[in-house]
Amino acid sequence: MTYTIEFGNSQNFVELKWQGEVFIEELIQAFAEIVSDDRYIPGLGFLIDYRNATPMLMYKDMETLALFADKAPANYKSAAVMKDEIDVALAQIWQEYGRKLEKEDFSPFTNYQEAVDWLNKV
Repeated sequence: MTYTIEFGNSQNFVELKWQGEVFIEELIQAFAEIVSDDRYIPGLGFLIDYRNATPMLMYKDMETLALFADKAPANYKSAAVMKDEIDVALAQIWQEYGRKLEKEDFSPFTNYQEAVDWLNKV
């Protein structure tokens, strides 16, 4: 797994681009790195680009991710760009699970620009 974090492409979100297999520990590490960065502003959205990656999250990882997400200092939007419809279907499990979280508004996409447009919509 490798990832890059890009601030500054938008005032509304930070971009997290993945390559390879992505496990829960790495995902938490990347988000922790983002929120500890001086450029991060509470409420800033996330664009998570999995087009060159394979999320290896299991159902039990949803609880771990939810506990981390629940610590967010403000409400935020999060969009995941997946490489195909199968990965979108898997991401929709998080979308349903995440509906219990009051802080996150999450949506999966296969089209990068649609994800950007959704994040930029106020």
